[in-house]
Order: sequence, then C-alpha cells, then structure tokens
Amino acid sequence: MAIGFGFLLFVLSVIFICKGISHKGIALSRLEKISGKQSGKTDDKKGIKKLSFWGIMTAISNIVPSKLKNFLKSDLEKHAMHSGRSKEELLGVRIIAMIVLPLFALRIFGTAPFMFFIAACLVAAGYSSPILIANMEIERHLEEFRKVLPPAVDMLYTFVLGGKNLYQAFISVAAVSREPLKGEFEKTAREIEFGSPLAEALGRLEERCPLPELGLLLNSILESEKRGYPLSETLSVFSKELRLKRRDALKMRIAKAPIKLLAPLIFLILPASIILTVGPTFLVALKKVL
Repeated sequence: MAIGFGFLLFVLSVIFICKGISHKGIALSRLEKISGKQSGKTDDKKGIKKLSFWGIMTAISNIVPSKLKNFLKSDLEKHAMHSGRSKEELLGVRIIAMIVLPLFALRIFGTAPFMFFIAACLVAAGYSSPILIANMEIERHLEEFRKVLPPAVDMLYTFVLGGKNLYQAFISVAAVSREPLKGEFEKTAREIEFGSPLAEALGRLEERCPLPELGLLLNSILESEKRGYPLSETLSVFSKELRLKRRDALKMRIAKAPIKLLAPLIFLILPASIILTVGPTFLVALKKVL
C-alpha cells in the first residue's frame, strides 16, 4: 500500500514540476513587461517549452512504434483539432495512463483474484483519458480564439477598406495576428490560394474552430460575397457588434463576482475573523472560570 501511494506521489510530483516549468516562461515574460525590460532571449523559452508536460507527452508518443501509434491515435484527430492539442500530445497521455493506472492498482491490491478485472477497467479508463482531457481543454481553446478575434476583425476591416481583396486581407491579418488565430487564417489563405472555393475554405475554418462569433463572421462574409454587398460595411457592423457582446459578457462576469465571493467569505474569512476577535476574550473568560 505504502509503495503504491509513493509511486502515485512520484507521478504527481513529475506532472506538477513539468507544469511549473511550462508556466515559468510566461511568468517571466509578464514580469519583464511590468518592469519594462525585454531581454529578447528565445533560447530559454524554447528550452522551457521542450521541458513542459506536453513536450514530454510528445516525446513519449514518438517512442511508440508507428503501427501501434497509428492505431492508438486513430480517434484523436477531431478531439485534438478542437482542443488545441496535437494528436501526439494526447497520444502520450493515453500511453502513460494505460501503463500507470494498472501498475498503481497492482501495487495496491497485489495479485488479488479481482485484480485482472480492475486492471482491464483501468486500461479502458486510460484509453479514454485523452478524450476527457481534450473535452476539458475545448473551452480554454475557444476562449483563446475569443480573445484575439476582435482585433483580427478590426484589422481585416482595415485591410479590406484599404483596397485589398479577401485573400490578401486574410494573408495580412495572419501576418500580424496572434495564435491560435494566426495559424488558422494562414491555412485558410493557403486553401484559397490553391484554388479551393471560398465557401469550402471558410467552412473548414469554422469546423476547425467551432466558435459562434467566428461562425457569424464567416457567414456574414459569404453572404456579402454572394449578394454583392460591400465587405467593408459588413465587417464594420460585425466588429461593433462583437465588441458590444464582449463588453456585455464582461459586465455579466463582473456582476457575478460578488455572488462567487459569498462562499469563501462565509465559510473561510468570517469564521477566521470571529476566532481572531472573540477567541482571546473567550480564553481569558474560560481561565477565570476555571
């Protein structure tokens, strides 16, 4: 039993250390921005990225033989596309979970008669673990798109108003946008360049990123191209509506903040305050009584 718990603590320690290393570069860059110092070093960030948790998962997946690798990641393409993780990263999680969970159960239960049934269930759970992680990562990935979409729409409107066609505007926006929208716009521009119809290219973009706001933008572009409306006016109206929706969403989140603070205030801060204020007086009175 003790060995099993020790093994679990070791695995969790490795995961937390990798997670901390992966966020170290982000924290340092933010501190540099606050202090006004930009070191401009990229080698350290690349090294940190390689040492991150997802980098280790990718390295593990690359060790697996190609036939087994193709079999294990056959159902991960859609989940990887929507979660912002690569198939290799999710495959690494699947391999580790399928190995670690049965070994952990073996350490705890030993060679009990029901051990084979538990091991089979844990292997199935490990096989499903990357799908669960991908579903948890979808909202985070969509939120990243949601953050960079308003400035991208503004830039798209600016380039179209400056006289560029839709393909040139996509190329220009992709050059100055931030990830993850940068890569998706570059893919769409390449598809249009290689002769793919506009509706199909934008449809694949919407499929890769099922964000409602982006879907409305792409549908507005297609409608304006189909009916001959000026694209600049369509983008101008959509940009204003997008910013209004984002402002309303922020207002709703701010309005919900006091309600979310009630629980820690009542169950954590209030009892501690009562103990600090009433506690000494109560102890003094108790000593006098005794």
